[in-house]
Amino acid sequence: MAGDRDRPIGRDPVTVLFVAANPAATSRLALDEEAHLIDRELRLARYRDAFSFRTLWAARPVDLLRGLNDERPAVVHVSGHGLPCDGLVLVDDGGERITVGGDSLRRLFGEFADVIRLVVLNACFSSDQAEEVANAVGCAVGMHAAIPDLAARRFSAALYAALGSGRSVRSAFEQAAALFGVRADQGSDRDVAPPPSELRMPPAQLPVLHHRGNVDPEAIVLVVRAPVNGEGADPEAPRSDSATMTAGGGAARPGGSMAGDRGVRIGCDGIGNVIVTGDRNAVGAQVTATKTEAPLADPATIDVAKELAVIRALLLSLESEHAKKIDRALDDADEEASKKSEGSKDELGKALDRALGYAKSASAFATVAAKLAPLLKNVVTWLGGTWTALLTHLE
Repeated sequence: MAGDRDRPIGRDPVTVLFVAANPAATSRLALDEEAHLIDRELRLARYRDAFSFRTLWAARPVDLLRGLNDERPAVVHVSGHGLPCDGLVLVDDGGERITVGGDSLRRLFGEFADVIRLVVLNACFSSDQAEEVANAVGCAVGMHAAIPDLAARRFSAALYAALGSGRSVRSAFEQAAALFGVRADQGSDRDVAPPPSELRMPPAQLPVLHHRGNVDPEAIVLVVRAPVNGEGADPEAPRSDSATMTAGGGAARPGGSMAGDRGVRIGCDGIGNVIVTGDRNAVGAQVTATKTEAPLADPATIDVAKELAVIRALLLSLESEHAKKIDRALDDADEEASKKSEGSKDELGKALDRALGYAKSASAFATVAAKLAPLLKNVVTWLGGTWTALLTHLE
């Protein structure tokens, strides 16, 4: 369980609803693997205790409606096929495909705009539908064109690793988009028929984050480190100015409690600004906060599981012939990290050394070295000085 200083704002878990559809007569997608990756990243994330991951398989429209009513999710992730003009592909009562257009999705998700913070449509040609959905719920992610299955899974893993670490919706999206690394040989496309070459787009242009005009994705953070009702405050933790106000601009009661829970809590910490409303709607506000400089990393404050999660996302974004070996080595590192014993540190270091050794053979390794450097420095600090040799992989 997370300590007090890692307790999220709010006592209810952030529910992520994973909706999968892969009807008969459409190419097989590794949706189970995608669900596994998302679940793993959330379990490894700094704020893992703040999330609840739910899945909905072979989704029919009525199943989606029931799932939204039952789970009341903050994030809805729809994964499967998409068509350029018709929309997302779900399953009908006979197991065959049925398409759902943007207008229907906007109306459906709009009924849950009081709780939904983000919708992810991880399917080909879903950008137009995502734009309509964003007009209803505030923020939605879609794809401009055809997207290979492996790339779609990598995008999901990186997105939820960042969200689970307390990053904003925009920051998480940018991190995931940066690691997209699409290539034509990365598995079946998530559309029903292979598109002509003119409909394919460069990787950087595939994912798109849509948001309503009065919504700032940088201000939407699903969880943020903060003591609850003043409990568990850490005087040594980085702090910054914060303010609490009601939606009408008046002062709230002490502790952030507001009548009808429709107030606005505004604050920031070492992660960034956050705006949370009782009805989960984003509220336009300008916040100016004075931040203090964070102290140098103390080994006791380093969340090594979080560092490993981001390292994994970076290494697996490479086109390496040793991808499976890298993944297995990082699995070993994760297992040792979970033991939290001095003896396991050496085994973790050895596993990470193997993963980096395999990854260095990838031609694009130099492109991620700069992003790996601060992560590895934190891991080395946590492991102890004898593991500084890990940094030589970046030379």
